[in-house]
Amino acid sequence: MAKATTVIRKLEIDPAEKRQNDLKELEDAFLDNKEAIESAIKLLGRIHEKGALDIAHGAIGQSDKILERIVIALDHPNVTQSLKNMLLLVEALGTVKMADLEPIVYKINSSIEKVANYEHVEGQGGGFAGLLRALKDEQVIEGMNVLLAIVKGLGINQEDIEENQTMHERSEPVTRRNAPKRQPAQGKWYMLAAGALACALPLIWKRK
Repeated sequence: MAKATTVIRKLEIDPAEKRQNDLKELEDAFLDNKEAIESAIKLLGRIHEKGALDIAHGAIGQSDKILERIVIALDHPNVTQSLKNMLLLVEALGTVKMADLEPIVYKINSSIEKVANYEHVEGQGGGFAGLLRALKDEQVIEGMNVLLAIVKGLGINQEDIEENQTMHERSEPVTRRNAPKRQPAQGKWYMLAAGALACALPLIWKRK
């Protein structure tokens, strides 16, 4: 009765034949990626012409000294504080809601455009009379309301802000685009005009 085979011997491949097969595989790979290899060679040639390869060789040779200088530079207190500030700034940018910031950016761009096109003409539209006329403009009133909203936002307590953010995350987010446009409150300009007139009366009386 035949015995079971317990030892499996691998067929030995001739080294010359294996080398020939490897060369054939490399040749096929080069032919299949001919365009990519040519582009890489051209890129290396341009890098060599600019001297970047020499710089890389020098950097690798002086890697220990370069690393030591980097460590010494990072050990400076100002650099450490700058890195901390950068991380805090990135974290703060993550809390900014771009959907809410977009209309504000548009308003700022419109304001910059109006300032760039503004030309002061002596005797036209200036003085307290021009200011009182401007208080009748709905855009001026709306701009004042926006500034008041900004000032009010700056005065909110940090704890209230965090509480509002938590409640906002729990509720369904609503974009400002779907919100109805706020109409400027009628009659507010009367109060502003009265205040400006009260400030102007002493100057007018002094001129007389």
